[in-house]
Formats: sequence, structure tokens, C-alpha cells
Amino acid sequence: MADEDADADAGAEATPIPQQPKKERTKITYDKYMAILNMLVRRVNDDQSATEDGVEEDELLMWYLEQRESELETQEDLETERALARKVLRKMVKENILMPIRGEGLADEQGQGLAATEKVTYVMHPNCAVEEMG
Repeated sequence: MADEDADADAGAEATPIPQQPKKERTKITYDKYMAILNMLVRRVNDDQSATEDGVEEDELLMWYLEQRESELETQEDLETERALARKVLRKMVKENILMPIRGEGLADEQGQGLAATEKVTYVMHPNCAVEEMG
């Protein structure tokens, strides 16, 4: 009986553990990253200066894609560029360039809190010096 248990244990150890599929890293040139970053910073900063509000993520991404429209030929190019811009936005948040504000901090003109939606609004991070950006 002890042999059966040993065989059962050996079989359990030999079972391969399923590997998580590796996330493919996105690689872009520094120049392209800075071009995207500068376009997004300029838009958020201009909106924030004019209306004292930030820009919603979807609106910001649509604006960016409209700016790049002439360079995008297919629907696949559009989706790839949108995913890339979204990743740059996340990196900008990590680097304290932009600050995301989720629905609970926003209010309408009457001071009423807006419904807690999953909308994300981006504003310039207070520690970010826009004047020093390339």
C-alpha cells in the first residue's frame, strides 16, 4: 500500500503546471512616445486652462485618433493606435504627468454629485511642470 501512495505522489508532481500566456510587451520609439505624450498633455492642459475641468478618457482618445486620422489606413491601424494611446495614458499616470479622476469626485453645475459611472477624467498632475516638457 505504501508503494501505491508513493506512485500517486510521483504522478501528482509530474503533472505540468499550466503556464500563463506571456503578455506581449509593446515597444515604441522614444520619439513616438514623446509625440503622443506631448499631444495628450497639450490637449489636457488647454482644456483644464479653459474650463477648469479635465478631459474624459474616451474624448481624449477620440481627439487623438482624429489628429492621427490621415496616417491611419485600416480599422486595424485605428485599434492598434487606440491601444497604444491608452498604454501611454497609463504610463503618464505612473510618471505623475496626468492624474485620473474617477466619477465620485465630479459634480455638475448645481453642485450635485454625478452618478458613479466608470468614466475617467484626466487632469494635469499638480507636480508636473508643463513648461519644461519638450
